[in-house]
Amino acid sequence: MSVPSHLHRLDAIQEQCLHQLGLTDTKACVEHNFAPPSVRRAIGILGFRHNRVLGICHPGLREALPFEIQDGMQWHDKA
Repeated sequence: MSVPSHLHRLDAIQEQCLHQLGLTDTKACVEHNFAPPSVRRAIGILGFRHNRVLGICHPGLREALPFEIQDGMQWHDKA
């Protein structure tokens, strides 16, 4: 069984529980910081990639996942 199908099953269980509590997915996420497992996984992957680009990760990951700024690619100047 693949990871997405496991997350789909967990999402469905959480959705049933929220329905019984009278909450929507959106309200549970925004007001109670209780996002579905698939959303938490996506946020975690984005955070992992962000840390790799910034270079604040384990040195082994820097070697395994090299990152180079390509021509024309610019960093923003906003703080």
